[in-house]
Amino acid sequence: MEVVENNLLPNCPIVKRDILAAEDIFGPELGCLKGKTVQSASTQVKVSHATTQLSSAQKKVVLAIEIMYINDIPFLITISRDLQFGSAQALPDETYKSIYSALHKIIKIYTHYGFSVTHILGDGQFENLDPSKIVAGVTLNIVTRNEHVPEVERYIRTIKE
Repeated sequence: MEVVENNLLPNCPIVKRDILAAEDIFGPELGCLKGKTVQSASTQVKVSHATTQLSSAQKKVVLAIEIMYINDIPFLITISRDLQFGSAQALPDETYKSIYSALHKIIKIYTHYGFSVTHILGDGQFENLDPSKIVAGVTLNIVTRNEHVPEVERYIRTIKE
């Protein structure tokens, strides 16, 4: 505005009245508002504490498993597909005995809360696991070579970040 008022731009067809009209039509310049405006408060989410019963289909859990290493220490990482409940169990070594033991502990947590693990998804390192040694009625599904179970891979990335 000062540039136009003091006639610092020679042969400028714009006058002060034009600038005031533009501000009335378009509002103030956005550059001068950046960093000065505050975000309006959002409405609070109402939380109801009503108890709901889960159907028998909702109590069936599909578990994705993988072994993750932190400082050369193996951890059995699991995440349930629909519940999105993840767990990490430190393994003393990578033998099948320690993997079975860790899976038993994790499955015991699910059964304690009324869930039943029906499927376990894993990659090629678990292909020699015997599902009957894990728990009765569990189906072990191993992905093809050079593939991974996406849920547990994403969960491991989240843990490491």
